[in-house]
Amino acid sequence: MLINKIIIIGGGPIGLFLASKLEECHKPYLLFEATSTLGGQITNFYPIKEIVDLEEFSSINSGDYIKYLINKINLDNVRFNYEVTALNDKEEYVIIQVNHQDEYCARNVILTTGLGFPTPRKLNLEGESIATNIYYAIKDFSLFKNKKVLVFGGGDSALDLTKEIYHYTHDVSLIHRRDEFRGDKKTIENLKELKIYLSYIPHSLKVEDNICTKITIQSVKDERELIELNCDYIVVNYGSIPSKNNFALPHDNLGYLVNDKYQISQHIFGAGDAIYYHNKKKRIEPGNKEILEILKQLN
Repeated sequence: MLINKIIIIGGGPIGLFLASKLEECHKPYLLFEATSTLGGQITNFYPIKEIVDLEEFSSINSGDYIKYLINKINLDNVRFNYEVTALNDKEEYVIIQVNHQDEYCARNVILTTGLGFPTPRKLNLEGESIATNIYYAIKDFSLFKNKKVLVFGGGDSALDLTKEIYHYTHDVSLIHRRDEFRGDKKTIENLKELKIYLSYIPHSLKVEDNICTKITIQSVKDERELIELNCDYIVVNYGSIPSKNNFALPHDNLGYLVNDKYQISQHIFGAGDAIYYHNKKKRIEPGNKEILEILKQLN
């Protein structure tokens, strides 16, 4: 059986960054992507998000960053629609099962699967499933121009989305269930007309002809306190529910567990959102630095 030197599992930004570095070093590799497109969650959910923490760029559009990485790799090394269904770390190599049937071997495997196949978390309100103006992923922000937009969420992605929407309309409200945002407040500090509702959760929707015209939010501190908000669009950014195969490797609900060399097992490494360790930062630049450390182990 042919033994490949390196197989990357996952074609999101971290997997693509690794592939680009292997191209620079002229090292052979294969990249297995379970879907028909590269880019992971960025392609599916945040193609226009601004990225400001990459060492290579002071600021770059997330979709442009994915294009930049794709242009640096040889697509002949990519296998689309290759869902890895089993991993078996042997003494000298790893056996990789694809689509429950085909098998490959590799000296080293790097898992860059992120959160796996993500399903967005929803408001879980009556009428939500038929409301066509409730979005969980945005590909064209121009539809928000001069509209009334409500954003639900409090992490970095929600704040980034709010900032991007603000470029098209200043009639934006940000609703979060806690007293403080989990994301970096500096992202939205210059959005002077932004309306913020902290410690509020969605309560009910008013849907007419498949359009949500109003949403009522409820105070977390006083359930009797209700506020009705009109809207043209609602954007929900509560994160996603991961759905992935843990391959019987050591993990917890936050990701695969790694040592200080980002090893999961003898020949299997991990980087990006797929892994967890103490003080792990789930952003692109820390994931890229994990990749650079892994490359040192592969020399």
